[in-house]
Amino acid sequence: MANNRNFSDLGPRDRTLRTRRSVERAMHTVRGWQELTVIDEVSPKPRVLARISTLRFGLMVFAIAAAFTVYIGHVYQSQDLLDEINIQSRENVRLHLQHNQALAEYHAATGPSVIYRRAQALGLQDRPEFEYVGAAPADTLADPSQP
Repeated sequence: MANNRNFSDLGPRDRTLRTRRSVERAMHTVRGWQELTVIDEVSPKPRVLARISTLRFGLMVFAIAAAFTVYIGHVYQSQDLLDEINIQSRENVRLHLQHNQALAEYHAATGPSVIYRRAQALGLQDRPEFEYVGAAPADTLADPSQP
């Protein structure tokens, strides 16, 4: 039965004695400041963030934020430039189509069939007979391949 006793079953003197013993045990296991400095000197190298000063860390965060901001600005500027290129490309295609249409109208107005029709309306002949003055007609010329 003695092993199954609660702390509430202990008298005031037993409780104080038990508390004093636990405090003494804790004092032997707790290390002093001198021991802690020796442990710190023997411990492995501190992590990367522990070796960096606060100012340097702040500057690194600022530089990363600035680079990220510049990158995002570059992305938006590239998208705006691409939109402008697409607008100019559509305008270029429209102008090429307009030029081709104007060229087709010009060729339709100045083509050989139109010229022959207008010439006939003016009374000009399609193939006039030329009179050769001082020269023989082409069918009476000597053939240079025959001796």
